[in-house]
Amino acid sequence: MSTDFLALIIDRFIQEQPPNFDESAQRDLIMALQFRYQNQSQEKDTVPTTILAALYLMYALNSGNPLTEFLQRVGSAFTADEDSCRGYLRNGNIGLNEELVAGGLIYTALSRSIPFSTTILVNSLRMEVSPNFNWQRVIGYFDQDQLRISKDQFLALYEAFRPLAVEGLIDIQSLWGGTWQNSETQLSFISAYASLYDDELDATTIPGLEPAFTLEDFEGADDDIRQRAARAIKHPLASVVALSSMFHVALHTTAASDTVEAKRLFQEVVVPNLDVFLVSAFGVPKPWPELATDTINNLFDRFLYKYDPNYDFVLEGLWRKDKQWVAQRLIEAHAKAPMELPTILDHALRHHWLDDLASIPNGFGLDLVAVASARGFLDLDRWAANNLARIPDLPHSLLTFLNIKAEHELVYQRQKNLCSVMLPVKTIAKLLQALEDAMPRVPSNDLILVQRACITAYPRLINYGEGFDDIIDANGAESNSLPKEANEKMEAHYKQMYSDEVQVRSIVEALERYKHSRDPADQDVFACMIHGLFDEYALYQTYPLEALATTAVLFGGIISQKLISELPLKIGLGMILEAVKDYSPSDSMYKFGLQALMQLFSRLREWPGFCKRLLEVPGLQNTEAWSKAEDVVRAEQDARVFSPVNGTNGGEMEPPPPPAFNALRVDPPAYQFPEPDEDVTGKIQFVLNNISMENIESKFIELQDLVSDEGQQWFATHLVQERARMQPNYHNVYLNTIKLFGRKSLWADVLRETYVSTFRTLNAESTMQNPLERTHLKNLATWLGSLTLARDKPIKHRNIAFKQLLIEGFESHRLLVVIPFICKVLAQGKYSTVFKPPNPWVMDIIKALMELYTKADLKLNLRFEIEVLCGELDLDHKSIEPSDEIMNRVSHIEEATEVMAPEVMDRFDNMSLNGMAGGVGGGRFSPHEITASIPDLGPLLQYPPVNDMVNQGRLQDIMKAAITRAVHEIISPVVERSVTIAAISTAQMIHKDFATEPNEARVRAAAINMVKKTAGALALVTSKEPLRASMTNYIRALSGELPQGLPEGTIIMCVTSNLDLACSQVEKKAEERAVPEIEEMIEPELEARRHHKMTRPDDPYVDPGLSRWSWTIPDPFKLSPALGGLNQSQMAIYDEFARQPRAQATLPGPTHIPSSSDATRTMANDILQDSYPPVPNLPTPAEPPAMPHLPAQQPAYAQQNNAAVNGRVATMQMDPRMLAERVEKALVELERVAADTPEQHVADLPRPHAVLDTLDALYGLIFRSSQGPDHYDYYIVDHICNMLFSGPEQDLVMECLVQVLENICRMAGRTANRVFDVISQRPGESFFRVPLIVCLTKAHLLEWGRIDLEISRVISQRKDGSLQFFLSLLETVLLNDRPVALYADFAKSLEVAWMWITEEPDLDVGQQLKQKLTSSGLPEPRPQITNDRKQDQLLYIFEEWVRLCSNPNASENAPAHFIAQMYNRQQINNRDDLHMFLRLAIDNSVDRFEQLLQNDSPITEAYIASDSLAKLIALLVKGHEQDGAVKTDKAAYLNSILSLTILVLNHHHVLRGENFNQKPFYRLYSTILCELDAFEEGLSEEERQDITLVFARIFLKIPPTHFPGFMTSWMSLISHRKFLPVVLALPKQVGWGLFADLMEKLLFYLGELLKPVIHLDPTTSQIYRGVIKLVIILHHDFPEFLSANHSKLCVHVPSYSTQLNNLILSATPPQIADMPNPMQPGLKLDRVGEIRQSPDSMNDVEGPLRDSGLFDLVEQALEHGPSEDAIAHIAHEIQRKKTRQNGLGSLPVDADRKLIDSLVLYVGTNAIARSEQKGAPIFAPGTPDIKLLSMLVHELRPATRFVFLGSIVNQLRFPNTQTHYFNQALLDLFGSDANDQEELEIREQITRILLERSIGQWPQPWGLLVVIQELVKNKKYMFFDLPFIKSAPEVSPRYFGTFLGHN
Repeated sequence: MSTDFLALIIDRFIQEQPPNFDESAQRDLIMALQFRYQNQSQEKDTVPTTILAALYLMYALNSGNPLTEFLQRVGSAFTADEDSCRGYLRNGNIGLNEELVAGGLIYTALSRSIPFSTTILVNSLRMEVSPNFNWQRVIGYFDQDQLRISKDQFLALYEAFRPLAVEGLIDIQSLWGGTWQNSETQLSFISAYASLYDDELDATTIPGLEPAFTLEDFEGADDDIRQRAARAIKHPLASVVALSSMFHVALHTTAASDTVEAKRLFQEVVVPNLDVFLVSAFGVPKPWPELATDTINNLFDRFLYKYDPNYDFVLEGLWRKDKQWVAQRLIEAHAKAPMELPTILDHALRHHWLDDLASIPNGFGLDLVAVASARGFLDLDRWAANNLARIPDLPHSLLTFLNIKAEHELVYQRQKNLCSVMLPVKTIAKLLQALEDAMPRVPSNDLILVQRACITAYPRLINYGEGFDDIIDANGAESNSLPKEANEKMEAHYKQMYSDEVQVRSIVEALERYKHSRDPADQDVFACMIHGLFDEYALYQTYPLEALATTAVLFGGIISQKLISELPLKIGLGMILEAVKDYSPSDSMYKFGLQALMQLFSRLREWPGFCKRLLEVPGLQNTEAWSKAEDVVRAEQDARVFSPVNGTNGGEMEPPPPPAFNALRVDPPAYQFPEPDEDVTGKIQFVLNNISMENIESKFIELQDLVSDEGQQWFATHLVQERARMQPNYHNVYLNTIKLFGRKSLWADVLRETYVSTFRTLNAESTMQNPLERTHLKNLATWLGSLTLARDKPIKHRNIAFKQLLIEGFESHRLLVVIPFICKVLAQGKYSTVFKPPNPWVMDIIKALMELYTKADLKLNLRFEIEVLCGELDLDHKSIEPSDEIMNRVSHIEEATEVMAPEVMDRFDNMSLNGMAGGVGGGRFSPHEITASIPDLGPLLQYPPVNDMVNQGRLQDIMKAAITRAVHEIISPVVERSVTIAAISTAQMIHKDFATEPNEARVRAAAINMVKKTAGALALVTSKEPLRASMTNYIRALSGELPQGLPEGTIIMCVTSNLDLACSQVEKKAEERAVPEIEEMIEPELEARRHHKMTRPDDPYVDPGLSRWSWTIPDPFKLSPALGGLNQSQMAIYDEFARQPRAQATLPGPTHIPSSSDATRTMANDILQDSYPPVPNLPTPAEPPAMPHLPAQQPAYAQQNNAAVNGRVATMQMDPRMLAERVEKALVELERVAADTPEQHVADLPRPHAVLDTLDALYGLIFRSSQGPDHYDYYIVDHICNMLFSGPEQDLVMECLVQVLENICRMAGRTANRVFDVISQRPGESFFRVPLIVCLTKAHLLEWGRIDLEISRVISQRKDGSLQFFLSLLETVLLNDRPVALYADFAKSLEVAWMWITEEPDLDVGQQLKQKLTSSGLPEPRPQITNDRKQDQLLYIFEEWVRLCSNPNASENAPAHFIAQMYNRQQINNRDDLHMFLRLAIDNSVDRFEQLLQNDSPITEAYIASDSLAKLIALLVKGHEQDGAVKTDKAAYLNSILSLTILVLNHHHVLRGENFNQKPFYRLYSTILCELDAFEEGLSEEERQDITLVFARIFLKIPPTHFPGFMTSWMSLISHRKFLPVVLALPKQVGWGLFADLMEKLLFYLGELLKPVIHLDPTTSQIYRGVIKLVIILHHDFPEFLSANHSKLCVHVPSYSTQLNNLILSATPPQIADMPNPMQPGLKLDRVGEIRQSPDSMNDVEGPLRDSGLFDLVEQALEHGPSEDAIAHIAHEIQRKKTRQNGLGSLPVDADRKLIDSLVLYVGTNAIARSEQKGAPIFAPGTPDIKLLSMLVHELRPATRFVFLGSIVNQLRFPNTQTHYFNQALLDLFGSDANDQEELEIREQITRILLERSIGQWPQPWGLLVVIQELVKNKKYMFFDLPFIKSAPEVSPRYFGTFLGHN
């Protein structure tokens, strides 16, 4: 019975007064109501408001109010209309006062059986009462005890009083606000008022309302927040009066908040609208009651941690209302849960709080700053500059914060207990630096302690800031602790040192290598070793004296050799100072300090402050250390405070061992598998120990089972390292063994491991010293040759470059290992059919060997190796002509590795930064001439911010002078060196690669492009670090004139900000000087081509010195003589030089770009192959200059202009008038010779030809003028473009001019940019000549998109001749047999033209254009048209469609017109054509995707074709109204298209196998879903429903069992946001069945993958996680679906997948969400409210029973009781192996799970139905159903019984009849007989199932926990006395304590 109906009954009883409804009956009624609702809610006085309002009528009618009695007596007619109402009022003779009127109004609002209009009554009363009538007092009389009101009754009162409020007669807010005597009544009114929805009562319309917030309060907030605010301001809770009343009535005390109406208010009003309540609360004036404050504080956490979806609205609103309050809450939240700081940071970023919160000087603010900085959201340097000096307490807080973070980090490293968010090293380093800058100059003890604590906790700080930060950051990405390997390596080093195995110097050298190594492991070892020294400092006094002395030498040596700097250096020096200061000379620590100090004498001058502190130590008097310190202090009178200067690596170290061979390279393994266990490896080794050629096949059978795919890598390593390397006699056995495996991957692994082992041995120093190692190397060489050459497999040049290996061996004096290795490898060619003489590759290497044999001073054994090789290959070594590539090679061009040739070194003998006298000024590159052209750098420099410490004007003078000197000092030698190397390299490359190119312009352009890029890159690499050092030294020297010098930080800032500017000057000069250099060097090449052109113009050009090997290069790079010269692929290599961008220094602003140096260095290394040493005598940045900075001989910096260098014009110096005349003359000559030429096109011109000669002259002018400082080349480009666009008379002239512009663009640089600028700025009309458009588009100087835009513009303006021009253009480029454009290129123009033709049909040219367009469709299919041609036509259509979709100028109607034309022109005539078109389109989309992806194109570009196809399919399905469009059922039509996609998908899946790419197919399906969903019109709801079901059926046809390669995409599709929620939300649950089938297939596939549970591959784990996420989504959003299909889904989930099973079984329908706590003491299952409701189910229970023939048998057993025969038959059928099934570990399973589930469910549902029919309890012991279950449990085999009991446990879910029934059934099966062994086994299996299900991760089904609770707590089951529980005592306290209530 509904509450409203009951209230109406009560109302009638009260108002109609039946005879027996006396006072006693009324009391009984009240007691009955209280009893009824008390039983339902378990609480007192929770009668609904509507009932209480009806009961109040008894008081209202018995109060003696004459108006109320009159109203009841008359009835509804009283307020039928205002006239009637006023009549009754006049005739009633009632003296109307405020109290009577209030009672009457309350009665009319509450009465239900007699309806009244309260509004009419109020309006009538206003006419009848006296003028002095006080309506405000009427509202005051509503304050009556026991009065309760519902929201509709309140709304009636509100609407009646609203006109009075509008007129200002009352304050309508007093209906819920103000001070009332009866607080419960007021709360009832507040609750009724606040329960109204905004469509019932919009708060913004309430007259005189005082809003708690307004929409203006959220000005500037995000749109979603403002939308929520716009809805919230309409809610009644947005009232200050309402909230204030709630605070002071319901929240002023705890007792007040526990009243019935207070609880009702919170549960029904506040809880559903917490966000509005919380924001509105801040409109209430403070102070608030304490309880209200606590409530608001507690609610804030709900929104802070995002438990409420409206958290953004609340947090934004509260921040705008009270920032201080929010900040305090955040501080408290951080104190309680510091690990939640990332959540706070997310809010701070979204709501822009970070700047405000970052200034809070406490742990929270600093922690937030640190985490924000670590994640890149805050500039820590800017924060420190803005806050540390401004906030007094902040430095001290930062000190405390860093101390705490260090403690937390140490706790985590030791105990793995993370106390707060972990910070990376880079953040700690910045914070320490900021702290040091903010603290006083004299470091305090607190600062020193914090620094030491941070070094201890963050050991990677030790080498941070030394240029390896990227490696250190990567090492510390996961943890700040050092790895165990680094610690082990440290211990090994120190163990050797302390045991005198190595000297301290060796340790220092090792540390030097580690410090500067880019190997991440080495960086960790360095940090670990230094950290170990610091960490052990407290224990040094316990060391023996000898060990302590060694430690002191090491400690001092580390500092002396500049291995530590900055913070570690300060700590180290502090420790030394502490040792000599705090201990007496007799103590061992003093001796340690003094010994360490003695190592520092060479560096004491760097630390005058430190020396002063040493002089304060009395114990150092009369020591050498005291004398040294005294000398430093005396020399440095200013005696700065103790502040050690930066230190860098110094000291001369012994030369390192020879470098590794560059000719050797091996790729890392694609996968890294763990080693097999020892048992497997032992068996493999045993087989290999006993294998031979006689028993190889039998042993291989054993070996094959042992070597798995995962263990193959280990097997390959073992075979190479332990067998082939040391057992050459067994090579054939091992090779045949590998062959028997038949795995290509094994061959690859063995070959790779052979490379690894061989290269390691070749590079090892021990191989040169140890004969045994050289023997092993020979064995490996023989093995390598057997693996490769003997099997006709090549050794790739990228792995071993044999000739380069010989060269490197010769130069590094390691031929002792190289020659035998190469000989042994090549010797295996005797077994090959390919790699034996006269193979050119083999012979080339042998000739190189013979060159060493004849010309090098080889030892006899090496000569013998070469002779043996020749003998094995049947060669006479005496007849072999040696090569001359090693001994006579030009070392400074190709492969010089150490020392440059003397003639080259002569040019660079004086390139020291500090030795300008006697420099290179007399050579080809005059320093005066180079420096004279450098611009004034002063205006370009970047200066540090103004501060009070430094005079800004003086600083600028110092910077300008220092940087100018540094650039002038280095530029000449660097430019000469870079240009020389680049020019020589370029000349040789051009000579080789352009040996068949006749066009001298192309040769010149390629040479210039390459030499400019190479010279600039070399100059940048060579000059960057020397420039940095020189600039630093000059600034530091010049700043000595200042009173206090310049801070080191300022110097570094000045250098860093201007380094790229200085480098760019050097780079620019190198590029400028390189061009004339290369032109001179290639002049003979150009002259040879000119001569060839004059003498043999019809023959291809071939350089006489072309190597014969050039003909053997594979296409397309093979050199082939042709009249056209090099092909496009060959030219592209040199064009790439022009396209490579150069990092330009952007001015003004900081110019240091870290990546530019890396990029140029990589390019330079590729060119030089590390052949050249760096510029000599360039000191490192921190070293003192080798000579005084300003020698007397230094040249002046006056601007000079030396025009000629070495007899050649360096840069073009030309009179502009002369240049103009020459350009004009060349262009006039071009027009003249073109007029006399019969050829019409440039391509037809033969060589030589006058036109081409004129073009060559023009090229020469352009090339020379492009290198000068004056932009004469701009003039030439402008002149050419003006002539081109002015319309030359001959097309040949136009083509020539376009070709010139095209070649200019291929050169890149400023001239090319000028070309593009000029063309882009030309007005559109200048292009309107058809030949010009064709030429420009072919040269890629003009895009079709711009042409389309310009033509559409003039056509839309209806300009004369525009259509005629458009028609001519289309006929030329589109409407012919060889179109060069597509329809889509003119989408906009065609649309505009068609509109014009439609509007003016009489236009002749318009009709011509229309006729051409109409007739341009593909011809109708005729028998002679081949299928290939049809496919070409369809592919062309698809290309047009893709182009149209990607054309930004196309309108929204263009796609529709395209499809209409496609059908109207009969290009697609039938379904077969459409299917062919779609198949070709899909294939084309896949091919495009893979091709573009391989070319590193953007992923969006790769998906363009797939997206376009999806859009086309969606539009086809939607259908169109034009004639010819598809007319069919849309869902069926979509089904046919998607079915075709399945066929194509299957084709690709089968054909490509492992190479199948699923991404384009997923993109296609996904985009179709999105496109169809995006249609707002054109699809009815029924069509949308049918389309969704079509997708579901299609997905069912491509399950992962059939398409495993599409697995991840398929799972993404069925969980797609446009599919999953749509199909499950379809009406009448029509999509549930299909989606359940999809989930069933997914879970079946997952179950098969999970069977080998021990060795799950990573892919299976990833799929499992994906399925878990999908089920969690269903569990959260669609629990009713999971609940209804639980049996169908669980049957495919393995029993050991506990979490997945529990997720499905714990799904609870929303209407049963409020379940009692299963752990609640004394929980009675039969008293749970929902326990008598049967669950919804979509499981087919009877089907499997009928299929197996058990249905009738089970029915009979349930009706009459089970017999022994029936039980045996059922058990046999359940356990019969119908199909081969397997389970965990792929073991066979003899249980039909689906049949078992059906049987269990059918028995349960049948028993429940019978009990409901009889009105009996759901469960009764001894009934046939219980007997059937019990007998089956005893009859089944243990394995099947386990499945059967698991099926019963699966029914223990949320509260329902099935859970109740199976709960009791399971407890009954558990039994209580402890003596029966079979019963004991059953109990053990039940316990095992329950335990497995409950100990997993969240969640566990409610019913499962209830059963466990009952078993554990009910003593009748004697659970803890069971023997299997006693045998595992650790289980009871650890697990079952939860159910017993233990902690």
